[in-house]
Amino acid sequence: MDSKVTGKELMEALIVITPWIADILQVDMGFAVTDKEKFIIQKDGKTVKLNISPGDPVNPKSAMAEAMKTKKYASKNMNNGRNNFN
Repeated sequence: MDSKVTGKELMEALIVITPWIADILQVDMGFAVTDKEKFIIQKDGKTVKLNISPGDPVNPKSAMAEAMKTKKYASKNMNNGRNNFN
């Protein structure tokens, strides 16, 4: 079976599973989905707090913006309860 998933279909699937992604992966993590400009949905972990809300803009200096720009994985440390998403 040769089925191709569109970007829109993948985004819709990620939005649907966001509330359960940390449980599925069995890790304490925050998870967010964006549309390149703003956050669509987010889920804090047990101890990882993203401090973002749906509709918040993506900070152009954030790891999220860097990953979208370079099309590569990007990460930044989260210190002192702050995050690098916004």
